[in-house]
Amino acid sequence: MSVSKKPMVLVILDGYGYREDQQDNAIYSAKTPG
Repeated sequence: MSVSKKPMVLVILDGYGYREDQQDNAIYSAKTPG
């Protein structure tokens, strides 16, 4: 197996889904590009 020297991110969104409530909502609170 070769070793990659490029930066890499592993994101695990366990239980990701729609939620109207904004309090304690990690997806809503995330500072995403756009």
